Amino acid sequence: MLPTEVTIESIPCECGSLLTKKILAGNDWLNNLPGEFQVVQCRDCGLLRTNPRPTPDTIGFYYPDNYGPYLTTQVKQNHQPKKIKKGIKKWLSDHFNANSKTIIPDTKPGQLLEIGCGSGDFLMEMQQQGWEVQGLEPSDTATHRARLQGLEVTCGTLETTELPQNHFDMVVAWMVIEHLHHPLAGLEKICLALKPGGVLVLSVPDMGGLDFRLFKQHYYALHLPNHLYHFTRFSIKRLILDAGFRQCRFFWHRNPNYFFASLNHVFAIRQQPRLESFTQKVLDRKRLKLFSKLLGWLLALTRQSGRMTVWAYKCR
Repeated sequence: MLPTEVTIESIPCECGSLLTKKILAGNDWLNNLPGEFQVVQCRDCGLLRTNPRPTPDTIGFYYPDNYGPYLTTQVKQNHQPKKIKKGIKKWLSDHFNANSKTIIPDTKPGQLLEIGCGSGDFLMEMQQQGWEVQGLEPSDTATHRARLQGLEVTCGTLETTELPQNHFDMVVAWMVIEHLHHPLAGLEKICLALKPGGVLVLSVPDMGGLDFRLFKQHYYALHLPNHLYHFTRFSIKRLILDAGFRQCRFFWHRNPNYFFASLNHVFAIRQQPRLESFTQKVLDRKRLKLFSKLLGWLLALTRQSGRMTVWAYKCR
């Protein structure tokens, strides 16, 4: 049953079509907040979306102050700059670090905007590498935490915040586009904000991967109702090109956490505490550490790891 604070809307696909087929129904088992939501697929373009869904004015109910990304992006006390890896060290780190999730082009520092910057840890790292950084974050609490670190962060959403045109050399959006009520309009706004030749770096869960096929409504990255769209490589590429970008490059993360987190949830609902405890220890890097790294590398190599990063370039 939906809470009284939440209003639901039914919307067409980003391509304009109203024709859908139901894929599944699920709950918010990450935050344990009430409501059941369904994922449908557009019969014309194939894009998956949550529909019906909470309206922009009321979806904040599903983003409490203890929402995971707000906490995991806090700048650590006594934060020290990370050494910038170059040459063979950078190649090894990029290709074999199973925890890597923020792969960016090797380019000289300039103006950078992070959309959905949380409490500012990535902005701080980029600032220490010479970038002039700005952030955009919808959470008042996370914005306040970032500002306490001296970071320039605007509290607002991509949909409601005006961005300067032809201003940024790079825009990053880690696990953000799937949260937007209108992702095509958001991507178009980002394209206008980039300088000619600028790059958008985004990451999204990959619904074309093995995890979604295995776990369905128990898939960790489904994250209903916060995730309003559910992308495959082909559907996100189509939106990016429709928004005005000229080319895309894809990277699959070398990280098996979505698989183990989904498995952990299945064991929890089946009341198998020993298996649930074991998979949690795997997630906490207390068990099967080497196996997890090898599995993450194999899943990425076969494009089955469940999440991907995209570099999208604006025309010069």
